[in-house]
Amino acid sequence: MTRPRRGEPDVPSRRDALVAGAAFVGALVVYALTMPPSLTGGDSGEFVTATYVLGVVHPTGYPLYMLLGKAFETLIPFGTIAFRLALLSVVCAAAAAALVAWVYMRCGGGRIAALLAGLSAAFVGVVWSQAIIAEVYALNALLVMLGLAAFAAWFRRRTPRSLVALCGALALTVAHHRTGGFALGPFVLAALLLHRPVSLKVLAKAAAAFVGVFALYLYFPIRSAAFPPASWTNVLTWHDMARFFAGTDWANKVLARRGPEMWAFVGDGLSALRADVSLLGIALALLGWGALAARSRVLWICSTAGFLLVGAWAATYDVWDAAVFALPCYLFFGLWLAAGVEVVARALARARPVAARAVVALALAGMCAWQLAASWGEVSLRNTWDVTERGEVILANTEPGARMLVRGHAYYTTLLYLTLVEGRRPDLLLVSSGLLGNLWYQVGIPDRVVRLAAEETMVAALRREVLRPQDFSPYVVRRALAHGAGARPLVTNFAVSDLPDGTWQKGLPHGLFEITGEPLPAPESGPAPAGGAAAFPLGLNLVGCEVRPDPPAPGEIFALDLYWRPDLAVEQPMVVEATLAPRGAARPPRAVEEGPDDDPLAALDIAGAAREASHFQFEFPVEYGVLPLQPLERGRYYRQTVHLIASRALPPGPCDLRLRVISEGISSDAVTVATLDIPPKGR
Repeated sequence: MTRPRRGEPDVPSRRDALVAGAAFVGALVVYALTMPPSLTGGDSGEFVTATYVLGVVHPTGYPLYMLLGKAFETLIPFGTIAFRLALLSVVCAAAAAALVAWVYMRCGGGRIAALLAGLSAAFVGVVWSQAIIAEVYALNALLVMLGLAAFAAWFRRRTPRSLVALCGALALTVAHHRTGGFALGPFVLAALLLHRPVSLKVLAKAAAAFVGVFALYLYFPIRSAAFPPASWTNVLTWHDMARFFAGTDWANKVLARRGPEMWAFVGDGLSALRADVSLLGIALALLGWGALAARSRVLWICSTAGFLLVGAWAATYDVWDAAVFALPCYLFFGLWLAAGVEVVARALARARPVAARAVVALALAGMCAWQLAASWGEVSLRNTWDVTERGEVILANTEPGARMLVRGHAYYTTLLYLTLVEGRRPDLLLVSSGLLGNLWYQVGIPDRVVRLAAEETMVAALRREVLRPQDFSPYVVRRALAHGAGARPLVTNFAVSDLPDGTWQKGLPHGLFEITGEPLPAPESGPAPAGGAAAFPLGLNLVGCEVRPDPPAPGEIFALDLYWRPDLAVEQPMVVEATLAPRGAARPPRAVEEGPDDDPLAALDIAGAAREASHFQFEFPVEYGVLPLQPLERGRYYRQTVHLIASRALPPGPCDLRLRVISEGISSDAVTVATLDIPPKGR
């Protein structure tokens, strides 16, 4: 890193600004082309919904993101709220790429190499994946790079104002996400140790800048007191504030991954990086890292320490998505990669000076081409509607006015987004079983029956009548039914044993059950609709099916009437898997897999052909609790109606509706029971 001579103006040139702008535009275009049109999995539903109503999300709360997100979604006049918050991530990540290029130039690097630094960091798979969804990590990358830009400004001028700005940048980053503090901490420490002259006034201003930023956390008690309709915690006391800021709810995850698991995590990260930038890219980055030690010992020590601290935090933090915590490491990687390319270019320049600039330009083009080819298909969420459409199917199959007691973070946040933000099904009461054990959450439930059932369950837990966490929600359901909840439909996504006599669980798509007292419909007589006949295992026959409307438009809910006739006694539940896919396409991989906390919707970010299909699971027979179903005489059948959706991702043209039956390890082949001619969008 070079410093200007005394009296020399430290003003960036217009060309530097153009290079940073080119990095911003390049990253912005790629991100915009691959961003999703709707809600995605993970914590996106929580962030989008809480931002919309200015609620309180899980610790550590991310107050800056909440306020910026609310301002951004208010100012952007187009797209859904989920799209607008994803667009905020796109802008933040593109700005971070521009700052990578800017910092590299302020450290004395060449302009073409600076563009390589910014774009190579932007197109690493982990960075790219977080840049296009409604999450907090793109803003974290931007704040880290703002801190590095402040350090570069301090190093070149060593003014008190630049030191204060650096301390403020550190505070802003730490207030947002802890990994930013690990990345910037070594730089701030070096600045405090090297700054001359040191005065109490300067240190006081730096401390004030650091502490003042944490006033952002006043957002939480202010909003908690208002009891917004979407919150995941409540902060009303100083003790709550300290616990919330420290993230004590996650303390058991810190340093919890050790030994072979930790090294496996590191190995997976290196393998992913090799796929993203190639072995040559990693070798160039190592060369640049080594060369940096000779050029600027301070920058080398600080960047290495920041990289190792962030990497160690991610490797030992035992959560399923810890790889995204390492995102600041890839920003350092981009700087080192560009430095390595310039080392090679300078070595070649001794023999042939004209070749030096061509080598850097070739490295820029080659690395960008490699990264785009390696990650585009894996990362792109363009035309991905999985999470939103599965939520729409759940709502379509839910009775009017139902109480929905939902277990699982992704289930709850998806349905809350659709009902609260997009205004779907205002007749439903949505309750999170995971939050129901908190008094602050119970107070906000408008339904007296559910609130009373939750209070009684908490008392039972204190008496040790309810010992396991997984028993809490079923106990609430039984207490609600005892208080007359059956007068209003009650829907859960977990099975409940020991229901009152005459009460059954009706299977709905995607693992939901309706608690109902209605008996199994009596067998109907023919004729069943022509077409769709198929024989499945265990004597279960489909004698006909009907689609209404036929064909459905992309994004339209349609009713599927299935006419079942068992030849043998059906004595165990069966799962019916329905897939609507383009004719001739291979059956896509199962879209619903085991996710964190056994939450099927948490794993819906699937790749490839599955995005171009509507994929559902529901239960047969229609009711649990009334087995066995006895064989029927010829011409009689049970009629089952479920509501599905023609995915917006489906291409126009003929699509096959396929059914597959699964029961206790027995799985049938997928059978095409109908062909729907999907019209183009907009018709």
